[in-house]
Amino acid sequence: MFITNFNKLNFLKSIIAILIAIYFYFIVFIDKVIGYEETSNYTIIKKTNNDINQYTERITSYIYESNKCKITWEVHIVKKKKKLLLKFCDIILKNNVIFFKEQFEWHKKIFEIIFKDWAKNDFESLILGPMMNFEISSSWNIRIAVKSINSFEWKDWKQNYPNHKTGKSINQIFVDLANNSNAYEELINLFNIYQLSIKLNSVEKVFVEKANKLSFYKQLQQNGIADNSQVIYDAGICYFVISTIIQK
Repeated sequence: MFITNFNKLNFLKSIIAILIAIYFYFIVFIDKVIGYEETSNYTIIKKTNNDINQYTERITSYIYESNKCKITWEVHIVKKKKKLLLKFCDIILKNNVIFFKEQFEWHKKIFEIIFKDWAKNDFESLILGPMMNFEISSSWNIRIAVKSINSFEWKDWKQNYPNHKTGKSINQIFVDLANNSNAYEELINLFNIYQLSIKLNSVEKVFVEKANKLSFYKQLQQNGIADNSQVIYDAGICYFVISTIIQK
């Protein structure tokens, strides 16, 4: 009887171990090296997480790593719409600060794999955190800050809120400034390669600061911006609309 019970216990333990392994493989993550180039010394790893929450069915991460940087993008499947959301998560530069245009080829390598895995037409939106975390040189922030100085809407909001003439929220003012200054031009160019266009649609948590408090103050000075001028320069979360470019 003892041996029989012992064997049953071992059998149950084996079944539990197998189920746990299956869970981690299919539900938690699938980890694959899907890009490698010895001459460029980089790898791209894909990780998939299933059944994330009530809104997201699956998240697939694409992680590019080389001796110069580590970059992570994610593709989210939205449950109700079954549409795709593209999210930039992180970039870690291992050497000096590098302008986005110099990172261009790294992002392209990730996008080439993403658009092999997913239909381009199914992408509906793009999410970035603060632009400063993406374009680390702050060139996008500088364009928005410079544009804000001569913006009637921003001046009106500062002086008269909540009775400002346009009635626009500070979030909408930021969106207009970013779009009208072509702040994220390099990102637009990246998407255009794949016959996709992007446009900033909404944001959360707009960042406002005096010019002389910002890390890129010297560049603002060069554009004639006074020390105590309040400028809009970034937002906590940026939501872009993705659309397909129709070839004529």
